[in-house]
Amino acid sequence: MASPLPLPLTPTEPRSPFLSRQGSIDALQNADENAEVHGWLSQYHQLPRALQQPALVALVRSLEQSPHGHHHLPVLRNAVTLSLQRDFLATLPEEVALNILRWLDPKSLLACCMVSKTWYKLAQRDQLWHPLYKLHYSGSTLVEEVNNHSAFDTRKLSWRQLYLLKGEVHQAWLQGQPETLPPLKGHTGVITCMERAGADTVVTGSDDGNLRVWSLSRHQCLRTLSGHRSGVWCCAVEGDLVISGACDRTVRVWSISSGRCYHTLYGHTSTVRCLKMRNGIAVSGSRDHSIRIWNVADGTLVRLLQGHTQTVRCIDLDETVVVSASYDCTARIWELGTGVCRHVLQGHDGRIYSMQYDGQHVVTGSLDFSIGVWDVDTGIRKFSLRGHHSLTGLLKLQDWRLISGNADASIRVWDIRSGTCLHVLQGHQSTITGLCVQRNLLASCSDDGLVILWNLTSGTRVGNVYNAKSGSTDSTTAVWLISHTDTKLICAVGARPPTNGHSQLTVLDFAQQAYHWPHQPRRAIGAEVVEV
Repeated sequence: MASPLPLPLTPTEPRSPFLSRQGSIDALQNADENAEVHGWLSQYHQLPRALQQPALVALVRSLEQSPHGHHHLPVLRNAVTLSLQRDFLATLPEEVALNILRWLDPKSLLACCMVSKTWYKLAQRDQLWHPLYKLHYSGSTLVEEVNNHSAFDTRKLSWRQLYLLKGEVHQAWLQGQPETLPPLKGHTGVITCMERAGADTVVTGSDDGNLRVWSLSRHQCLRTLSGHRSGVWCCAVEGDLVISGACDRTVRVWSISSGRCYHTLYGHTSTVRCLKMRNGIAVSGSRDHSIRIWNVADGTLVRLLQGHTQTVRCIDLDETVVVSASYDCTARIWELGTGVCRHVLQGHDGRIYSMQYDGQHVVTGSLDFSIGVWDVDTGIRKFSLRGHHSLTGLLKLQDWRLISGNADASIRVWDIRSGTCLHVLQGHQSTITGLCVQRNLLASCSDDGLVILWNLTSGTRVGNVYNAKSGSTDSTTAVWLISHTDTKLICAVGARPPTNGHSQLTVLDFAQQAYHWPHQPRRAIGAEVVEV
């Protein structure tokens, strides 16, 4: 059991000059310089070894019995403590020392930096911080974003610095105070779709018939993809490829880096409403009620799926199945390899406008105000989630957590394991138009022109980070879509319909302050980065 800390001396008691650690060191140095003490030490060393230990014990007991001897016991304790201290990491091979430190959490590693120069050097190593970065920030785009940022062109950051920088950027998100960059303009119509292509590139499609490729680091439009004869409704990105579907009933395959159109895919007889692409296979859903599966490499039709009786609004796929949802109030699960319909998910009384698929569940949002949670293997509806009062047009499924955005201006957070509603997020005044999740934060946008950040853990509002109506003379200005990287929110903004070319991307940057530190992150963030 640890000894209790000594009580403070009262003002009337004599204070020993050697009670402090430094006092003990000074006392030992003075003792070495005193001739009488030196003579006493010589006599001690002349004793037989068998008598040296009893002599020390006798000395301590005499101090306990002496009227003023107890004042010297702290000096003796400190002297013994100093003599017994050993830097065990410094005595070990470096590989062994690093293996010990590898078991520590980030906060403990930062504390190790303050122990000694040896510990500082060891605790800085990339061998320790790189695994922690991958563990806590898997899927992060920060490294790519830092490489694209002009402030770091000539600077090589360690994994410890990147870890701390990520923590500081996350704190900027939690504080909800981004820097609003100048708007990116180019589209002349409503921006109908937006997909991220890596950490630095965003692709947008518009009802002006064009797609545009934007660089976030250069803050400019790199190229315009022109070819559709009418409005673009949807797009999907994989690697350097983007596919687009439009009102001209075609699907086009483009190169993001060059802007070249590789293929124009014909077959649909009405507007292409939804698209997905995975492993070189594209799936398109149309207002002609059909689903088409395409080989992106050669632009050929692989399979035609028919069964829906109204517009196919949502589509998704993985390695084995295609999942679709339609205005006919049903969702369907199809075999990718054969085109056979495995399940028809029936139960909604209104059109389905949104869908999410994670391999185990299909989640559907409908005009009947309900959200259906379906088992993929059996096709059985596990839950019918109710609470919204209008159309659920947006869904985000993150592990067990489902987030729904509704035309009733509210957002709900659900646990799909139990079907319970965890939080109701209220703050918007109009239809929710976009949702994106950044770790434990949710960003939402609406026809009211606001972008709001929410804490998903507590269900509380972090704050408004953008207001599209501020400074605008058009009362119809709205935020149509929202996307994000590790450091930025990208908002598609404009009026309905766009007036005077008023259609733009607004980028909210949460990393500008973090990028200002010269070589080391500010020490103040050390306690924050461990909240992962």
